[in-house]
Amino acid sequence: MPETLLLIPHYADPEGLKRTLSSVKEDEPPFVLVVDDGSPECPSEEELKEAFPHLQLKLLRLPEN
Repeated sequence: MPETLLLIPHYADPEGLKRTLSSVKEDEPPFVLVVDDGSPECPSEEELKEAFPHLQLKLLRLPEN
């Protein structure tokens, strides 16, 4: 288990989320938990894992904001 947990809140800004994930360094990848707060649009966990394979990533989607 990684020693670092990065919690990223997300709401309706898929491009901003991708920019944020792009800024995470590859040399020490933390565990990343993205919490989507009921966004009408959000990339799937599979899409994020494909785009950022160096991250241990989990997407938690809440049903409403």
